[in-house]
Amino acid sequence: MGTDIHIFLNKKCIAAAFMKLTELENGYQ
Repeated sequence: MGTDIHIFLNKKCIAAAFMKLTELENGYQ
């Protein structure tokens, strides 16, 4: 149960970081 929550939070963090990266790339274009 605890590990499931950790994995879910990690996925959310990774998704947020990925969104920021794509925003930066779009800004440079």
